[in-house]
Amino acid sequence: MPKGHLIAYLKVTDLEAFVPYKKRVVELVDEYQGKLIVKAPKDGRVLENANVVGQGSSTVVIEFKSSEKCKDFYDSVEYQKAKQLRMGNSESDFVLVEGAA
Repeated sequence: MPKGHLIAYLKVTDLEAFVPYKKRVVELVDEYQGKLIVKAPKDGRVLENANVVGQGSSTVVIEFKSSEKCKDFYDSVEYQKAKQLRMGNSESDFVLVEGAA
């Protein structure tokens, strides 16, 4: 079964207000047996900007054992509550993709 990956492009507009979200997500990723595999800083080089992800965004990739496990994480009540901590202090795009078999 292919692994599932959650790719997040985040542009934080209020770092102090964003910190509680970040802390909670780290806990939840661990609970759902995910693994942070990419954390590119906001000064990463954007080669193309077709998907509205611009300079100043950070890219995060979290790997899960399966797409179902990734979806379970994202759809969980716990993450949906944590997501509220992110709203209003960041701009973001989240994409769930399956790993190559």
